[in-house]
Amino acid sequence: MERTRIAGLALAAAVLAAPATQAEGLWFGDSTGGPAYTGALYKLSGDTRIGLSYQSELNPDPGGQLELKRLALEVDTNTELTMTQKVRLGIHHQLSKRLALDLSLGWDDWSELDEAFVAVASSGASLSRDTTHADIGMEYQLNPRWLVTAGVSYDSNPMDARFHIADMPLDRQIHVGLGGEYNLSDSVTLGGYFNYADLGSARISAAEFQGEYEKAVIYQLGINARWHF
Repeated sequence: MERTRIAGLALAAAVLAAPATQAEGLWFGDSTGGPAYTGALYKLSGDTRIGLSYQSELNPDPGGQLELKRLALEVDTNTELTMTQKVRLGIHHQLSKRLALDLSLGWDDWSELDEAFVAVASSGASLSRDTTHADIGMEYQLNPRWLVTAGVSYDSNPMDARFHIADMPLDRQIHVGLGGEYNLSDSVTLGGYFNYADLGSARISAAEFQGEYEKAVIYQLGINARWHF
């Protein structure tokens, strides 16, 4: 079970056919697909492992409808969205019997994302650039049943403020997480976590409009269970 709260996201579309009219837009669409994953793990020593993983690009093509409420209009859409490929290099080192450290670096091919979802004429171009990723985390074994985890990560800004759009105002991202696992038995493990994401100011400096979000954060709670067999 996962619960996500996104603060401060809204969309207002200006309709060119009626310059004095503001309309709220809702877009509905669906698509299916899945990326390919591959990776390798190498054990440097009894305490240290290094791994490399790759996720391929995914190009869902969700068809649907864009509804403009105040104008009572429905427009059919068929928009291709590129989900970027990514590479991660990670290392795990057991500092002591109870404490372990994890570090990873990564690259995301955001430059392939030329446009975001459904673009309107007043949004301007959605020009993206590749991003870098870095994170560090730790695992601490309190006792044979309890494991505590924590970590922080950073992703660089994939888009200049001149090309930000109101429905996807991407900026640099900082994530902080805290979690834990409990071994209920030899075959069942229960876990939970809390994540906080600071999405930056998401400042918009397009020629048509300017502004920034007062608060762009995500709070995420999750629980999970694993059955070993």
